[in-house]
Amino acid sequence: MGAELGELYYLLSNELTWLYWRWHEYVTLYAGSERRLELLNSSAPFFFYVVQRVLWDETLLGISRLAGPATTGRKRNLAVQQVLPFATDSALRDRIEDLLADVSEKSAFAIDLRNRHIAHRDLDVALGQAPSPLPSATQETVDSALDALAAVMNAIQSHFQPGTTTGYRFSSSPLGAETLIHVLRDGLKREEARRKKLEEGVYDPDDWNDRDPPL
Repeated sequence: MGAELGELYYLLSNELTWLYWRWHEYVTLYAGSERRLELLNSSAPFFFYVVQRVLWDETLLGISRLAGPATTGRKRNLAVQQVLPFATDSALRDRIEDLLADVSEKSAFAIDLRNRHIAHRDLDVALGQAPSPLPSATQETVDSALDALAAVMNAIQSHFQPGTTTGYRFSSSPLGAETLIHVLRDGLKREEARRKKLEEGVYDPDDWNDRDPPL
């Protein structure tokens, strides 16, 4: 790739990987079964509502950053549009231009939400007086935008390193939300067992002595 494109590719790839990681945490917590949602609501409903909003907005912001313009005024942005000048091969350039057009189309909803609802709060939108409503955003539209970004990165990678691509969608941490889910489940089961004993008139000191003092 050369030093300049190689460094740009490395930065973009890291940014996209972290974006997929955060999205994976969201999907693990909130796009699973009803039982999983019930577990969150039984544990700390307000906290997990806040986490849901933060992860959702942060995902849309991440898409907006990577899918945004190459420059803002005189400042360069870390965006996938930056790779186009390095596509000197005509076939690669045509491919990248098509993929970037796909990114722009599939990320437009996130950029609009960033501009009018997340990074800035449009007053007319808040008052319900905006001439155009906020765009719809779903798990499917987020997945589509992320995969469009990944397609650009993999087109660059496979051109300079034939036969190789990066499985961004399969990026996840073994110490993330899935681990938290199991801890919450076990904790609630333990609390339920304690409560059931008390309801039956059985007081077992071991049920309460094993509790650590508050942090």
